[in-house]
Amino acid sequence: SKFAERAVDPMLIVLAGVSGTGKSTVGATLAARIGAAYVSSDVVRKFLAGIPAREHVPAERTAEVYSTEMSARTYEELRTRTAAHLAAGRPVVLDATHSRAADRTAALQLARDAQVPALIAELRITDDEALARIADRASDPLATSDATAEVYARQTETFEPIATSEGVHLALDASQDLDDLVDEIADSLSAAG
Repeated sequence: SKFAERAVDPMLIVLAGVSGTGKSTVGATLAARIGAAYVSSDVVRKFLAGIPAREHVPAERTAEVYSTEMSARTYEELRTRTAAHLAAGRPVVLDATHSRAADRTAALQLARDAQVPALIAELRITDDEALARIADRASDPLATSDATAEVYARQTETFEPIATSEGVHLALDASQDLDDLVDEIADSLSAAG
């Protein structure tokens, strides 16, 4: 039973990867499996913009909601929420693109400040698979992401590769079965300590 695997010690799992790789699905599933708090950039960004999480951003607000300034506010709020969970002694799954090394470094600093282990789980997938997922979720009423093929293309061009100096890093094939992918991350948590 997967229930027996729950309740890990406080730690930080930083999910990274471009849109369409399945970060939200993997993150929520992993958080439920190990008893962690789940902190999502899609949900936080929409909260800050006053938009319900399951509602798509109106076209006339896209530039505002996905601006550099709003991204900075979103990552700052993600870190605030993550720090609060870590301070309360909870493990955290932090779900965001984390395309910039500076954002990953700031997230990992939270773990160092809380004196808990951390790892980066980077999800990778082929362009065709990611674009198919993005197209499929455009009509999904439960989706929180507003990413489009254009957003994906921009992210693939600007994603800063994760360096070994950043810490424990799993580079995972996100096309595999969800349970297998979550198992692979869960099985690697001891490596972060």
